[in-house]
Amino acid sequence: MKKAVLLSSVAIVSLAGFVVVKVPASIVWQQLLEQNLVPQELTLEGLEGTLWFGSADKVFWEGSRLPGLQWNFSGFSPVSLSAGYNVQLGHARTDISAKGYLEAGPDYLEVLNLSSRMTLEQLQTWLDIPLPMAVNGQARLSINELRLAGKSCESLDGSGRLSDVVVDSVWGELDLGASNFSLDCSGQQMTAKLDQKSDHIVSSLTFGLTNLQNYTLDGRLEPQPDLGKPYREGLGYIGDSDSRGGYQVSWQGSL
Repeated sequence: MKKAVLLSSVAIVSLAGFVVVKVPASIVWQQLLEQNLVPQELTLEGLEGTLWFGSADKVFWEGSRLPGLQWNFSGFSPVSLSAGYNVQLGHARTDISAKGYLEAGPDYLEVLNLSSRMTLEQLQTWLDIPLPMAVNGQARLSINELRLAGKSCESLDGSGRLSDVVVDSVWGELDLGASNFSLDCSGQQMTAKLDQKSDHIVSSLTFGLTNLQNYTLDGRLEPQPDLGKPYREGLGYIGDSDSRGGYQVSWQGSL
């Protein structure tokens, strides 16, 4: 008898889940907004389709425009009340793109097998770091697993690569080549640790993101023999050099 009741309950919940995913995405989104179940920083416009398969033509985070979003329902667990989706943000011609698997439950969000690409120009615009120069290049990100509970990071396993990095300023162009970085998290902060080497500059930097909003950038830059005089003098913009001729970096801001 207990087994029959349990199976019936699972069947009812599964049927309810099936019905829900067939509701138009615009209606579901409005309900989520009215019940404060989505981050206030996130805005979706131009919604089409359902929770089963759909898209949003316009995506905004903290007022910043992102490329369009597409999703495809993958599965629903009546036990954990979680739903899984294959999602894609943007495409090969947009400044930012991402593709991976997303699972959302009542108290968590999990991202698996995510690959992402972003231009460094776009990243610099978001960070708004007060540098008298433009940074060009590509950032590629690979996340094996990211699990969030609210805005707190429970686990993060991933890595990334910066490529074709060129700094353009009044002192000319500076080729910084390519470098790799690792991803991790602790408590509410996600971190990216980067070690970069070129004939011009060697740097070790740590980027921290707290509550998906506030960031810090800390580390050290050390000029190399091939660095031209204009750039060497321009590093004074960061501050005074240390006893080894390097410069400490410390910035903070919000996305």
